Order: sequence, then C-alpha cells, then structure tokens
Amino acid sequence: MRNQKLQMPTVLGLNGLKIRIKYVDHISEFGLFCPTTKDILVSTNHHQSRDHVYETIFHELLHAALDHAGLSKLCVDISENFEEAIVTALEHALKDTVALEKTAWLETSSVAFKFKEQDDS
Repeated sequence: MRNQKLQMPTVLGLNGLKIRIKYVDHISEFGLFCPTTKDILVSTNHHQSRDHVYETIFHELLHAALDHAGLSKLCVDISENFEEAIVTALEHALKDTVALEKTAWLETSSVAFKFKEQDDS
C-alpha cells in the first residue's frame, strides 16, 4: 500500500450556511456531522480511496441539509435510524447526478489529505 495526497476542502456552502470540514483521527465513524458547531468531521484513519472520502463528505453534507431544514429533530422523534435511512436513500438517488461534478471538485479542492490506496500488484 502506498500513501498519496488528496486535496480536500475545509469549507462547503449549504444554502447560505458555512459548513466547516475537519479531518480528524479521533472518531470511530467514517464521518460525522455536528449540528451544534455545523462541522463535518472526516476520519483520517478509515478511508481507503479518494472516492470514499468524497462519498463520506457528501453523506455528511446530506445530514447537514436535513438539520438546516429543521428535519433532523423530526427524524429522531420518529426513530433513531430514520434520518440515516433518509440520508442513505438520498445519497443513492443522487449519486449518479453528483458524480458528474466529483472529478472537478476533487481537482480544485484546497487541503492536503493522505489516504492509503491498494497496489494492484
């Protein structure tokens, strides 16, 4: 396995809201949205490819969108897993549409992020 650098953003906009992205090594999940701070935390220990980093940020941005719309509390009131089910459904429904922008976004991002990529040999 070899280490490569990947440029990733530190801030994304969401309908006028500034979402900070922090790359951390102290969470057990791939990513996490913090509604109180409006931060997305991305694990630096769990990702195996640039696509996986991208998918994690996109997934957490969907959580941020639900929170910004005031739907997170409603989802939790229904069931602990309801919000995750909605986010996963949106993620899969939008995956092909958003994939068109992914390459350009990754190429113009601003922060170095290391990830491990498996050798094909």
